[in-house]
Amino acid sequence: MKRKDVINIILLIILLAGGYFLHKRRTYTVTGSQFLLDTIVEITITSRNPASNELLSRCFTLVDSLDQELSYYQENSIIQNINLSESDTVSITSGIHDMLQIGRDLYLQSDSLYDLSVGALTEIWDFEAGQVPLVVEIEQALSFVGYDKILIRQDSLVRPAGVKLNLGSLAKGYIIDRLCNYLEKQEVLSAIINAGGDIRLFGQKKPLRIGIQHPREEKNEVIKVIRIKDAAIATSGDYERSFFLDGVRYHHLLNPLTGYPAMNNISVTVIASTAVIADAYSTALFLLPAGKAIALADSLPGLEAIIFFETTSGLSSRQTDGFADFLE
Repeated sequence: MKRKDVINIILLIILLAGGYFLHKRRTYTVTGSQFLLDTIVEITITSRNPASNELLSRCFTLVDSLDQELSYYQENSIIQNINLSESDTVSITSGIHDMLQIGRDLYLQSDSLYDLSVGALTEIWDFEAGQVPLVVEIEQALSFVGYDKILIRQDSLVRPAGVKLNLGSLAKGYIIDRLCNYLEKQEVLSAIINAGGDIRLFGQKKPLRIGIQHPREEKNEVIKVIRIKDAAIATSGDYERSFFLDGVRYHHLLNPLTGYPAMNNISVTVIASTAVIADAYSTALFLLPAGKAIALADSLPGLEAIIFFETTSGLSSRQTDGFADFLE
């Protein structure tokens, strides 16, 4: 073989190897959104899988299937079947067990204000109709509320008849985390999942700028901007599902001890490593007085929070010691 032919073969091998390497290193970024979880769910994924659009479709299918299992209102959901069961003892999945355990921890940490057994209470509040329940209705519902009434076992739950679970305060975060776990198993390089303001990121090379909605201005008004990567953020606010009656704002974040909306704060944003923790604690801290809420958040490693509340002089805020590190 002539020397020229050998050189040509070597060059061809180099070109083929280079092309193969570039092909293997090529990334695909796809974004999609659907109305799920009673909100707009937007997912962006970056991977080396050329079938990323198919993977994105499977993501939305997973979110929908988990919602049908955990929703308080979906017919034949696991939660609805638990709540309607005539038996005091019902079987639960490992996922529901984990969420109930988080609920147990927060129930103890929040002076009984964070309570997943508020189903009977949430049922009588109709925020679309804008009606306040009768006092007798609230009193009756409160008789079926109390996390100390239930017993959590490894694969079962014991609860008195009439006590109903509502996992709405952490189910969205749990579903986001489940989706992240699925994507990591699919060797996705990075992802951004935004479910109506509950956000989790992983694999980001640079921090993402996220605006915190102003709780008393127009919906697109931002009060703070933070930068995060490989973390989760969730916000609970009294403006999300609410109505005014006789000059009073009634919202969906209910105090399980009084039966009425909690009035300590107007917005709480939490940064945590997982979406379920950010989601759950944004509600728990909202229910507590601002001082106690910040003290609790400061005692928890890996969790940061900012709380907005109203005073006679106007809007005020408090934040954890490390929250400033995320502020732009």
